[in-house]
Amino acid sequence: MLAALFNRCDDFSASGRTGSARRPSAESDNPKTVGDDLTSCLIKCSHGAQLRDIRRHFRTPCYTSAQHAPGRAAHAFWSPPLPLPANMAFPVGGIIGIIIAVIALIVFLVMWSLCYVVKQAEAIVIERFGRFHRVLKPGMNFIMPLADAPRTFTWRKVYIDAGKQMRDETITNYRIDLRESLFQFLRIEVYSKDTVLLDVSAVMFYRVVDVRRAIYDVQDLAQAVSDTAQSQLKRIFGGLTFAEAMQSQATINALMRTGVRDTYEKWGLQVERIELQDLRPKATSDTANAMKRQMIAERNRRSEFIHAEGNKAAMKLKSEGLKIVKANLVRRGQR
Repeated sequence: MLAALFNRCDDFSASGRTGSARRPSAESDNPKTVGDDLTSCLIKCSHGAQLRDIRRHFRTPCYTSAQHAPGRAAHAFWSPPLPLPANMAFPVGGIIGIIIAVIALIVFLVMWSLCYVVKQAEAIVIERFGRFHRVLKPGMNFIMPLADAPRTFTWRKVYIDAGKQMRDETITNYRIDLRESLFQFLRIEVYSKDTVLLDVSAVMFYRVVDVRRAIYDVQDLAQAVSDTAQSQLKRIFGGLTFAEAMQSQATINALMRTGVRDTYEKWGLQVERIELQDLRPKATSDTANAMKRQMIAERNRRSEFIHAEGNKAAMKLKSEGLKIVKANLVRRGQR
């Protein structure tokens, strides 16, 4: 592009020296005319397909001789810049549309980040500047940007996986499930009234009825629930013998529910029922071995007793049969 401009200047300089053509001083001193030509050149040189037309436009001056204009000196001047093609028009409307679309997309993303869709039987606690503000209800809810934020909740989730195995996981989420759920207590060791060491495991069916209390009234709700149930189980089994504990599981379930209900209600939990899942002596204790020997002895005793009862009944029947035979023989001899 610059080479074309320099060539054009050289052409006009040569024509001025020979006297065949000259550039008017008015146009040479007019910066607007020179600026228009330079602008037209810059626009057209950006398109390689029109480079030849641009060079021809700048290299070929327009001459006015005395023959064409009598009484006037022959001179040469720059031709006006060519108009910009219609297909190269600047798409102002398209750019404005793109800007509006980008702004609309940004507004949509911001609004979507501030929108929370709460499902049925779910709740979300919203804090404003770190302080409790409200609990979102099922449906579409909007929060204030930069001021509101959801509060996370840590809990133990018990479920049955695809392999029919019970899984116990600790989850942290801001969505709180309000449906009836299962809580599996860890296996604990308790002593009965007659000092028998037992392994006990239980499950609890509960539901969260007060989300605010469940989050703010206790630091670690899962650990607090587990510890409370453990102390309650130890208190109950401490007042029962091993034989009574084996025969009164329904009573233990009722005592457990009554004992922990008031405490759990303070933490926003409603206990539906608590059931013993397993109750057995400690596997490594002497009680378990003694129970095994007792069970074997009891089985042997019952076996021998049944065998003796059978022999007794057989001998009785045999003696009664002999008596009947003798009575029949006596009757025949009398005849």
